[in-house]
Amino acid sequence: MFNSEQRVKHVFASVRLSDGRQLDGKFIIAETSNLLMTLNGDGKFAVFVNHKGNTKLIAKSSIVEANEKQIKKIKPLACSNDNGFDPYKILGVSTETTFDIIEAQYKKLARRYHPGRYTHKEMPTEIAEYALSISQQVEQAFQSLAACGQEDLVTCIQEDLVTCDQKVAV
Repeated sequence: MFNSEQRVKHVFASVRLSDGRQLDGKFIIAETSNLLMTLNGDGKFAVFVNHKGNTKLIAKSSIVEANEKQIKKIKPLACSNDNGFDPYKILGVSTETTFDIIEAQYKKLARRYHPGRYTHKEMPTEIAEYALSISQQVEQAFQSLAACGQEDLVTCIQEDLVTCDQKVAV
């Protein structure tokens, strides 16, 4: 279906088949194509990956309905203060919060979004990726505040002492 030099992209969709089954997942299509062109184009099968990661070839003739889903992309965080990175907002605390409370809130959020918590559960790939992204944001936010120690955190952030080289590699 695809040669080794052809680039592909993933298109998230919900599919209803002629036997009544409803499938959610993503089609793997040529990078230069779209879902409509792929389903109406040559070939009798389409490559489909469900949320469990199982790849299937679906007969195009058995597809009754296919609805493309728009998945919101998560922007990666940058580390400087002038681009909107606000560790207080990420951790859900105010700038007057003590370091002990910040640390307690960090631990709470770290437990909630830790990727290991969800590995044994079946869930869509994008949900697992979201949890990982949030976990990384929480870690980065806490590390940027922890770099200041228990000093005056507001002064530390305002003086831009939190720089990208203090970011923890995740």
